[in-house]
Amino acid sequence: MFFLALLVRLLVAGTVVAFFKGSLFLDDHTYLELVRAHNLKGVQPGDALFWNSNRGFLEPVAFISKVLGELPLVTHLVPAVAGSVTAVAVTALLKRHTTSAVALGGGSLAAILPSQVLWSSLLLKDSLIWMSLSLTALALAWWSDREAARDFAIGAIAMTGLVGYLSTLRLHTLVVCCIAVAAATGWRRGYWRIQFMAVAAALLLVVPWLAGAGVAGIDILRLGASGLEQQRLAAAVGGASAFGKTATFDVIHDVLYLPTGLKLMFLDPLPHHLGQNTRLLLAFLEHLVWYPTLTLAAFGLHSLRARHPELTFTFLAGIGLATMWALVEGNFGTAYRHRGEFVWAVIVFAGLGADHLISGKGSSQEHHSTTPTN
Repeated sequence: MFFLALLVRLLVAGTVVAFFKGSLFLDDHTYLELVRAHNLKGVQPGDALFWNSNRGFLEPVAFISKVLGELPLVTHLVPAVAGSVTAVAVTALLKRHTTSAVALGGGSLAAILPSQVLWSSLLLKDSLIWMSLSLTALALAWWSDREAARDFAIGAIAMTGLVGYLSTLRLHTLVVCCIAVAAATGWRRGYWRIQFMAVAAALLLVVPWLAGAGVAGIDILRLGASGLEQQRLAAAVGGASAFGKTATFDVIHDVLYLPTGLKLMFLDPLPHHLGQNTRLLLAFLEHLVWYPTLTLAAFGLHSLRARHPELTFTFLAGIGLATMWALVEGNFGTAYRHRGEFVWAVIVFAGLGADHLISGKGSSQEHHSTTPTN
């Protein structure tokens, strides 16, 4: 699965390098130029803040560029590998609860879904965020299955490392992730349940604070609550794919905007949008796969009744991220890219839904025992 995903991404990245000088959009061009400048003369004072807020992405890219030199595809290796790891994580998560065939199908979809391939073939940090989130779900599954003190410590360290790494990529997503982890550990059974919840609570309180988002991310939440209108307007300025009315005037209107934002994140572009921008056609064609995936994911929600912490986390992280982006996005182009943060979660539940429909079984527990192991 890893090599299938990597091959597809490198083929797309190779096309971008050969015909578009290594970038397609302003964001990936900015990252590319910043990495090149860094390797020539280090981080410049004017770029320090931006570099530090994205160091989890920029430093690995800069390092591999220094080691391998200015070769084609070198700078694209990091996001391509991260996107490929995400496909593996989706496969592993599904394998815990479904048949091998369904798990491979879900992993294959994560490996070749056009939008996921595109965003992890360009020099963008998004695929590293997907990787961190999906690996957090997988680490939580492993951690929840074990009762030995040594395994508890290993799991706590792994969760801390993953959440800490996410803090170097995107603070808003970090806060959603920490909240989802804290809530999901409440479903954990066994002797170590209180300890699990305590570690998760500490991660929620401390990691966002150390990352500059305030205790439990309160500064980010406060900032977001007071500036959603400005964020939507800023994203929509000059956007040929800006849909709907983005301006709002208070918190109430921000909440009223949520259905429009959710439609933007999950359903757009719709057929009548194609007349606004013909470049939306490819995204619309992907919906031939995306809409059935969403439908299957709805069937997969029944698996939450089994109270597996990793599935609870996947659901809460997916819903939380979709809601967060729905409140701030006013332009389809950026929404389409940020949708990738929860596409992996949708695929996981689509796999669970497909398995449920195929097998006719009401609980994923019938496939795999979740009895904690020592």
